[in-house]
Amino acid sequence: MAIPKFRAYDKNRKKYGEVLYIDFLGHMECTIPYVTLHEKGGDEWWDCDFADCDIEQWTGLKDSIGKDIYVGDIIHFDIQDYNGGDHLYTLPVCYWVDQFCCPYKSSRFEIEPDCGISIGEAIANDDELVIVGNIH
Repeated sequence: MAIPKFRAYDKNRKKYGEVLYIDFLGHMECTIPYVTLHEKGGDEWWDCDFADCDIEQWTGLKDSIGKDIYVGDIIHFDIQDYNGGDHLYTLPVCYWVDQFCCPYKSSRFEIEPDCGISIGEAIANDDELVIVGNIH
């Protein structure tokens, strides 16, 4: 089982940070929930209010070049149907019900039932699955 890890996109700084700490109660001097972020590969760390960041969970999976796949990443993959036809997809990763998936048709937060591909299925069927971007 993978250890949960998170990253967050700071909307004000317009950059990602690794989540070091999540405080649901807020600082001692105020009651605003926040996360403490760390710049990957750098020395900088900072606090970001929940309202100013998007927290994204690692799926526990990696793409074909070994990069961690997070909710919010956009992945490109190929799945063959039962007739041998190829279907290329470039879709965002989300968490829905009890699994990480890529919705066929959705807005960012409104996913229709039975309209997605599980990330595990995508990886099992395409050894060249790659992250091509993220929702930011």
